[in-house]
Amino acid sequence: MWRTNPTETHIGEVISGEGIYAVALDGVPISLRTRRLYDDPRTKYRKTLFNNKGWCIVLAERLNRRFKTDRFAAMTLIVGEPITREDD
Repeated sequence: MWRTNPTETHIGEVISGEGIYAVALDGVPISLRTRRLYDDPRTKYRKTLFNNKGWCIVLAERLNRRFKTDRFAAMTLIVGEPITREDD
């Protein structure tokens, strides 16, 4: 599925993926956030969910090297039931 916007110069395209892959610590999916200590008080969240397993594996390996551990791993998330705002 794709859509063009006549006022812009790009095309938005929806493509199917192999699955959803997450970086996990001890088997639990994680989020990564970064903050600068001095000049920028904003918090930024780094991507940890991927539709391509290669990028997920690379990030898990980088985190293992950075933190000198082997506890980070790439894992496949099993597709579940759709949710809505009313499910809370």
